[in-house]
Amino acid sequence: MSIDTAETPIKYTTFVSFDIETTGFSPIKDRIVEIGAVKFKNQKIIDTFQELVDPKMPISPGASAVNGITDDMVLGKATIEEIIPRFNSFLGRNTPVAHNAPFDVGFLSYDISRLNLEASDRPVLDTCAIPKRVFPSLFSYSLHTS
Repeated sequence: MSIDTAETPIKYTTFVSFDIETTGFSPIKDRIVEIGAVKFKNQKIIDTFQELVDPKMPISPGASAVNGITDDMVLGKATIEEIIPRFNSFLGRNTPVAHNAPFDVGFLSYDISRLNLEASDRPVLDTCAIPKRVFPSLFSYSLHTS
């Protein structure tokens, strides 16, 4: 089994759980400042990926308060043009997972399109959407409560 498919038992599926941090909330006017990911299979970590990204713009004070990333931390780091191909290589043909995936995927998709890079064709499992369907009456679906 070299490629994970919908028919592959979950214990043989390799997942890549990822998260991005940004300068703000809009993929059109804001930029990614960090991509972090963990590749795992059958409850075992295989590899990790973590890159700070120089957004070539200031990080808003609100974003810094949330993600703890400052302008000084990203100054001179690789740009998103350099990071996305490395992240795509890390992701490979594995199953991507994110919490509140539309936010992260929105930023990645915007940059991939803006930079004319090749986009992945795999759907992203959303650890926020899944519990909403399974437990529709929960008060919160944050990572702390999901």
